[in-house]
This record gives sequence, C-alpha cells and structure tokens, in this order.
Amino acid sequence: MKIDHFAFEVSDLDTSLKFYIDKLGFKLETTFMDPQEHETLAILETAGGKLELIQVLDENNQPQKFEPITLRKHFCPHLALQMDDIEKTLIHLIGHGVTPVRGPLEIPEMVKWFYVCDPDQNVIEFFQDFQ
Repeated sequence: MKIDHFAFEVSDLDTSLKFYIDKLGFKLETTFMDPQEHETLAILETAGGKLELIQVLDENNQPQKFEPITLRKHFCPHLALQMDDIEKTLIHLIGHGVTPVRGPLEIPEMVKWFYVCDPDQNVIEFFQDFQ
C-alpha cells in the first residue's frame, strides 16, 4: 500500500490553481468537470505525490456556497511537504506573497517547519528533516 494523493475542497478552482502552480510550484496533471457528481476538480503533481482540488457544484453544476475550514490550534488536517532547504522555501514563499500562519518552529538538530494556508484556509506544512 502507498499513498496516492491528498484532497482539499476549494471555493474557486481557478484561484486555487494559480496559488498551487504559481506560488507553490505544483504541476497541473488534469482538470475535469463531473456533471453527475456535481464537482469540478484538478489533479496536481509534485515530487512524491499528487494533490486533488475539488470545487463542489450545485444541482445545476454552478459553484456551490463554500464554507472555509476553521483553523485549529494544531493545524489539522494539513498537507505536509518535505523540503531540502526550509529557509530557501520560506524566502521563496514570502517573495510570492505567502506568509506563514505559524512558524518557523524547530526541534534543534531534528526538524524545522512552518504552516501556510491556501486561499480557502487549507493548511500546508513545509518541513525539513535534519536526521
């Protein structure tokens, strides 16, 4: 068994695609509108896995009202991305207008991490493992 992908619900697929592709560097694999399931989705790729973004549609296949996730103290659920250089990643993200909602945090000589949110408050953790 292996993990194939993680999924986030989003309010506007185009806005989310710009965020994940332009700011985080994901690559678009495909988009698809499923009129039977009343959703439009995109599959994005990054090294090691995929991310599915789903926009829920109403019975007329128009965007449905979206309720963003409430951020919780430990930022669960979240998608965690391992980086080779956490400082370089942080500088890159800030340069693209993405600011951490928490961190950087560190357990010395073990791991360093921070959290950001996408436009719909879905949480992404960036971390570097020093072991």
